[in-house]
Amino acid sequence: MVMAVLVHVTIYVMHVNDGFRKKNQFVKRYQFLCENNAPIHVVIVNQ
Repeated sequence: MVMAVLVHVTIYVMHVNDGFRKKNQFVKRYQFLCENNAPIHVVIVNQ
């Protein structure tokens, strides 16, 4: 659980610049991942 959260934070920081362009979509995906804590979805977002 803790590692998953760290991964989410890292991906969030890495996508801050891209997040400005499509902020709404990314925020919704980020919240969805945080609620479900799904590492598989993290890979999809990373791609």
